[in-house]
Amino acid sequence: MKKIMTATILLLLTGTIFSQWTEVNNGLPNLQVTTLTAWLDTIIVGTDGDGLFRSTDNGDTWVDINGDIGNKHINDVRGGPIPTNIFVATDDGPYYTEDLNNYQYSTNGLTTININYYWFGGDDPVDWAIASEGGGVFLADEHQGPWATSNNGISGDGLIVRNMVGYSEDEEEYAAIATAGGVYVSSDNMSTWQLKNGTMSGDDINVNSVLMVGGTLLMTATPGGLNASTDFGENWLTLVDNEYLNVVAFIMNSFKMGYFAFGESGLFSADFTTWEYLDMTGVSGGNVTCYTSTSQYLFVGTENGGVFRIDWSQLITTDVDDELSQMPGEFRLEQNYPNPFNPTTKIGYSIPFDTEVSISVFNTLGERVKILKSGFHKAGEYIAEFNAENLPSGIYFYRLQAGNFQQTRKLVLVR
Repeated sequence: MKKIMTATILLLLTGTIFSQWTEVNNGLPNLQVTTLTAWLDTIIVGTDGDGLFRSTDNGDTWVDINGDIGNKHINDVRGGPIPTNIFVATDDGPYYTEDLNNYQYSTNGLTTININYYWFGGDDPVDWAIASEGGGVFLADEHQGPWATSNNGISGDGLIVRNMVGYSEDEEEYAAIATAGGVYVSSDNMSTWQLKNGTMSGDDINVNSVLMVGGTLLMTATPGGLNASTDFGENWLTLVDNEYLNVVAFIMNSFKMGYFAFGESGLFSADFTTWEYLDMTGVSGGNVTCYTSTSQYLFVGTENGGVFRIDWSQLITTDVDDELSQMPGEFRLEQNYPNPFNPTTKIGYSIPFDTEVSISVFNTLGERVKILKSGFHKAGEYIAEFNAENLPSGIYFYRLQAGNFQQTRKLVLVR
């Protein structure tokens, strides 16, 4: 099948990014991989039928963490602020665990229990969201529910929701969902939705995943290819045509920064307009279904081949590394001072380039208790102040997130 991309001449000049992937399936009884997530260098994989497995050695070995979970057909896994907090979407409902052994089941209020996404939603009063296979969107102010539908503006195939993205800016709460009927967006904390398909049709409106970067850029991975909108879904540009894609992501760390898309092949772009193919040599088992990244490796999972990894230093071209090396500093989250503290403390952080940033504080249950910063940041050094006067003593975690980059540290409140 012929692939058609924007900026074809530039693509031919840049060529293919060289890479060599390694299969890392030791301990996985099921190679039908549906989801991957990572917390620093702890990786969790979900399978279709055999549940959940964890690796703490970059995928060299996997350990069963199913515990007492009631369903092992995993659709998605999202990580909380510490590696033992995970939110699991299955075809029999959502599960949550604090210790990777005891799983809480939370279907109260759900009219559909085939769940594709379960994790954070917007800001108060809605902190949790679920995307379902046919029932649309459900929201709750606690991770265990009770859940209430929030489908105002969604209809037909739009009720088949594959994934959700969103961010906060000042008092505004933005969200977008990928559905079998296209892309829906919300600017009122998911209270109402608007269909934003523009001129897209056919396979392009059967959206497998959606990426939101800031308040205007949306990208979609579909069975028809890759599309982007720079005005929150009003108009769409075809970036890659006639390519089956499951995942689109923006990834950045000390090795790389750029956009990735995976499905029947792998693609990379430094600027979202010019795309080049990744060499996926070594990856087998059908289409790529999911990805995650650690400080050293990029991981992908496939339909029937399990998990594969590649060292970031092998994947990214010299030109990209040179560009990154000239950026002012790197993403960095400092330890708060003072620590322990009562009731205020300061948190320093560094942003190497202009981007959307959020800093949030979580308790040991993985519940967000405070948003310290959220919105667009210019490159530079910053300090956030955390006032915990209304919180009980104990251990908390604070997390810096920008795109797919995140770093978490621990702080202690002592009365």
